Amino acid sequence: MPSSQANRLIIQGKFRSRELINTDKSWNVFKDSAYSPLPVNINQYYIVGPGEKLVCDIHPWNWMKADFDDSGWKKAKELETGYL
Repeated sequence: MPSSQANRLIIQGKFRSRELINTDKSWNVFKDSAYSPLPVNINQYYIVGPGEKLVCDIHPWNWMKADFDDSGWKKAKELETGYL
């Protein structure tokens, strides 16, 4: 996916004591291909967004645990500086 269409996230602590959570190159990133949108194909008014399909076999279920091996993940790219 071209970077112009990629999802982006920026978190920046307001105080120096909160800098630990700032998004930067130390973050690891992973595109979870287990998720995909379910298209909506009906011929009437439909006000909600599409559903999601989840392929459980390829989702990294334990990614939030301290001992999770994320060595195959990429480092985040800093595209711009956050401002308060």
